[in-house]
Amino acid sequence: MRLPSCLLTLVITATAATAQANPWTCNDNGAAYQQSDGKTLYLGKSCDAARSDGKAGRWWYAASAFIVDFPGETSTRFPFEIPCDTVPYCKPPGL
Repeated sequence: MRLPSCLLTLVITATAATAQANPWTCNDNGAAYQQSDGKTLYLGKSCDAARSDGKAGRWWYAASAFIVDFPGETSTRFPFEIPCDTVPYCKPPGL
């Protein structure tokens, strides 16, 4: 039996999406996010952030996203929420 090409594309896409690893790790200290560039972001309970290359900074929530700011770099917005109960709702600096 031959599947229609649109159905075959749907099956291949769904299989590829299912095969992707979960980039999140939750732990007692907060959360870790494995980025597609191979670097890992560590988001702490005190709204502190660190990266696997040794940079340290801050993170906070903003409108269904979270922002990570490392000194000397442009802040990065990640358009999703952190799926870990171990992290607080961090507010932007100054609020």
